[in-house]
Amino acid sequence: MALWALGPGGAVTSGGTRFPLAPDRLAVIPPGAVYGTDCQQPFRCVLISFTTLGFHPLSPLAVTVLRDEVLLTQATNIIDALLGADPASEPSLAILALAYGILSKMPPLLDRLQRLPRHIQQALEYMQKHSTRNTSNQELAALVHMQKTAFVRAFHRAVGTPPQTFLRRHRMDEACRRLLAPGNRVTDVAREMGFVDPSYFCRVFKQTLGLTPAQWQREAVSLPPH
Repeated sequence: MALWALGPGGAVTSGGTRFPLAPDRLAVIPPGAVYGTDCQQPFRCVLISFTTLGFHPLSPLAVTVLRDEVLLTQATNIIDALLGADPASEPSLAILALAYGILSKMPPLLDRLQRLPRHIQQALEYMQKHSTRNTSNQELAALVHMQKTAFVRAFHRAVGTPPQTFLRRHRMDEACRRLLAPGNRVTDVAREMGFVDPSYFCRVFKQTLGLTPAQWQREAVSLPPH
């Protein structure tokens, strides 16, 4: 989850380290991390839960503090919308865009695999490096010298989701990042992601994220400046 304080006075503590909270930073707390809060005075804060949003990223292994003007501006706009400053706005997709932005700033996937079995690491590394390919379970199992059924079961146990579900989500996450690039059209991203048929790409995208690539792109890139 991500924690953002709207004023000074609080901190997150984890692993013996204190991370002061302030309006100029976001504290990203990985799932399963042992942490506490240290409040010198009452303060208002915003919490974004990636689990609630449907994200299943391989999280950082420790609390990470982000200082990014664009992300903070997005967060400010969301708060204004939720508090009624802009009653015509719809904050839900803006929250989704903010969450993707936060995840895109996290350490690369390859830096977050140390706690997984080596054969699962190999499969994930391959998915990361070949995100534009729709790699089959049979290919992944052969890569790590396992039977397909045993591999699928081991992957699900280690990562928490079947390999094809993870791969599809990872590919759509990557597509979302590419859709944010200035000038990138949906057809461009579909081709870059290895989809011969843009219509099929749009169907997979909507099945995975609940909205079309064009809808996501329009909402994500049109957040007004504060």
